[in-house]
Amino acid sequence: MKSMNRVLVLLAALALLMVGAFAEDAGTPAEVLPAATAEEATAAEATAAEATPAELADDAVVAIANGIEITRQEVVTYAQLMQSYGYLNSALDYESAFNYMLLLNIVPKVKVAEAGARTLLGDEYDALEQEYADKFEESVKEYMTSAYGEDIPEEEYADKYAEALEYFASLGFEKEQYISDSLVYDAYDKLLSSMDFPISEEEILNTFNETVEQQKSAITGAAAYEYYTGLGYQVLYRPEGYRGVTHILLKADDELTKAYKEAADDEAKKAAADAIVESLKDKIDEIYARLENGESFESLIPEYGEDPGMTGDTLQDGYPVHRDSTTYMQEFTDGAFSDKMLNVGDVSDPVVTSHGVHILHYVRDIPGGAVDMTDEMHESIYDYLVQTAQSAQIEAWRDELTVEYTDAYNALIGK
Repeated sequence: MKSMNRVLVLLAALALLMVGAFAEDAGTPAEVLPAATAEEATAAEATAAEATPAELADDAVVAIANGIEITRQEVVTYAQLMQSYGYLNSALDYESAFNYMLLLNIVPKVKVAEAGARTLLGDEYDALEQEYADKFEESVKEYMTSAYGEDIPEEEYADKYAEALEYFASLGFEKEQYISDSLVYDAYDKLLSSMDFPISEEEILNTFNETVEQQKSAITGAAAYEYYTGLGYQVLYRPEGYRGVTHILLKADDELTKAYKEAADDEAKKAAADAIVESLKDKIDEIYARLENGESFESLIPEYGEDPGMTGDTLQDGYPVHRDSTTYMQEFTDGAFSDKMLNVGDVSDPVVTSHGVHILHYVRDIPGGAVDMTDEMHESIYDYLVQTAQSAQIEAWRDELTVEYTDAYNALIGK
């Protein structure tokens, strides 16, 4: 739910700014207002000129939504910002920009006006109001430093300050409006967060199962599975053939490692690998002897191993390795499926990679198919369904708006 609210607040706040003028920090534009350099300002104005219908004045009212006037400049600015953040393919798509503006800018203002920003924000209102006032002033001062230099003579400061305010105003960015809009978006976030969107366990399970079926078609093997998991996606379907593998990593001498990495052919590489194994022979023999005497592989990892990843759940369950894995070095994968690793509990011969010597342990077989739904997955699906319900509610609010279009709107969108 938080991510949906964040997007709504982000996009609405972005509508206050010109492309390149202030939005250097895309993550928190409503909170951080970096100053524009003269070059950036010129570039922003050039971009605006290219994407602006010359026949309409900046303050031409293109529509009135529930009594709120929407000007040509606001729509053009919104289109540029939506395009720069990937929500529109073209900064000239004013019709789509206008619809986004209704959804993400006008609806919040209307709903907050109905409930009252002070009522929604409660005790936070006054502190937030002061915070946004301070941030506006900070942004003005940063702009002044950028435009006029660090040391502005005292007798010139008032004039330079007035020029800076005039420049901000020319971009549709005025102090009172910024404070008001920022409070609106905070209040709107509170409103959305306070609403109850009941989600049943059946809906969560159905969404989980639907996602599994969708992922089956996309995840056709280990390479695809590891690609998506590597990008941080929550993957709910695992191909067959994975096994859990732990290992003890023994790092080799730098010179020997360099020779292995730079080996020109297979013969040279084998010679370099043999040299690495020989250099660590005493430690390797000691590990195998202790395993032979009944000590557990797991107990030896903290004592000998030099892989910082061998902790927690990985120490217990191992790295998920498939015969077709692309995540690991090929020597490691080959070692995990060697003739010495046929059954759970088996231990490999020494395996050499550019990281050193690995002694591998076949910990378990990892079931393929749909993964079990964890508490984290359950929460993620719940949040997704709440966001979907929120989106539907916001769209319903948009559809309830009374929008009066002017001739300027048709001129803007080219009708």
